Amino acid sequence: MPRGLTVFEDRSLQVTGRSWSRKLIPDSHGAIVDDLIVDGETYRRYVWENSGKLIPQTEETDVDVLIIGGGGGGGGNRGGGGGAGELIHKENYTISQEVSITVGDGGAGGSNDFGENGSNSSFGSLVALGGGGGAPQESGGKDGGSGGVGGCNENNGGLSIADTGVGYAGGYGPVNWSNSGSAGGGGGAGSDGDTPQGGDGYLEHPGNGGEGVDMSYGFGDDYGQSGLFAGGGAGGTEGNDGATNNSDYLRPIGKAGGGDGGRIEYDGDGYNEDNGTDAEANTGSGGGGGNHSENNATSGGDGGSGIIIVRFGPI
Repeated sequence: MPRGLTVFEDRSLQVTGRSWSRKLIPDSHGAIVDDLIVDGETYRRYVWENSGKLIPQTEETDVDVLIIGGGGGGGGNRGGGGGAGELIHKENYTISQEVSITVGDGGAGGSNDFGENGSNSSFGSLVALGGGGGAPQESGGKDGGSGGVGGCNENNGGLSIADTGVGYAGGYGPVNWSNSGSAGGGGGAGSDGDTPQGGDGYLEHPGNGGEGVDMSYGFGDDYGQSGLFAGGGAGGTEGNDGATNNSDYLRPIGKAGGGDGGRIEYDGDGYNEDNGTDAEANTGSGGGGGNHSENNATSGGDGGSGIIIVRFGPI
């Protein structure tokens, strides 16, 4: 050790009466690594869009962690929106050894069938559950990190079975023609999915997805949908002569990058049909539900893959 240099137990250094601190920054594999300014302080940020590792350089290292499971796929054929993956946020979480990291895939959308549940994401022993898949008509939604939605014709949405983090239930799929002819929105990490409202086949309020959570204040706004994560996918709609969306062309909207619900417009001669759309990658949001007309049914969209972000510092 050079003369005049003292290393204290807190890893601060002192040389000839002047002292300063340098934290030993963790190493990583598979992460996108950069620096992030929060409230005037500089933090090292690690982002995993796929699997990898975090390797501390001291016996105990405290980090802030955001873990989001994969979103559920939307159900086909007037299907419910997919539920968001569970969102876990831990501040000053202590790691003392190499941490294995797994980022969950989004669930596939259903084709006249259930959407698949999203896959779990994990940071060591912390596990964020994948979102529940949306159901086709006549079926109830699947449970998950946030619940998928019940298909049209009086079917309940799936429940959130999130344990460590947060998630909400999917919306209700109301009775068909006497209501709105549409399915509900998938649950998000910020709220339940919406239940559509209307009557005689007209959609007055669509089955939008449940709200996501804004994490931009601590992890930046350049990931997720401008810092929003884990929103529900929207439910699909019904289409018949003079039916859903014919007047206002409402389309059910997914939240925080979640997929929009399949929409049908009737132009007097035929049907213009859309599948439910896919959720944005690495948002953990649910896919949109497919729609249904007299003769055709369309597919639900895929759920968005999860993500893991770690913040260390200030450095």
